[in-house]
Amino acid sequence: CEAADEFSVDAGRAATRRLLCRTEPDGLLCANDLLAAGAIGALRAAGYEIPDHIAVVGMDNSELAGITWPPLSSVDLGSEERARRAVELLMDRIEQPARPTERIHVEARLVVRASSSAEVLA
Repeated sequence: CEAADEFSVDAGRAATRRLLCRTEPDGLLCANDLLAAGAIGALRAAGYEIPDHIAVVGMDNSELAGITWPPLSSVDLGSEERARRAVELLMDRIEQPARPTERIHVEARLVVRASSSAEVLA
């Protein structure tokens, strides 16, 4: 997989163009939604139909995921829940400095939209 040098739309576009020079993937899983939006732009400019030719999935499930065309499937990492739980842990630590360390787990979930499923477009 091609690496992007930053998490931006332009970096996603550039990495996808480099990838297409070497291969024709069935799908792309991008490290964030900005990179995925750039990938969609590069793929469409190269004549690929999404998801018919190539499926694209981002990460973060940001607001951007719902406004790309086609709408972007994205992995929701539970950022709001992680932030809420981190604040709770910090407040507990302030109140009880000797409290044992606690590890939490927030489930990720795939939010399927049209960029990875032709059935969603129907």
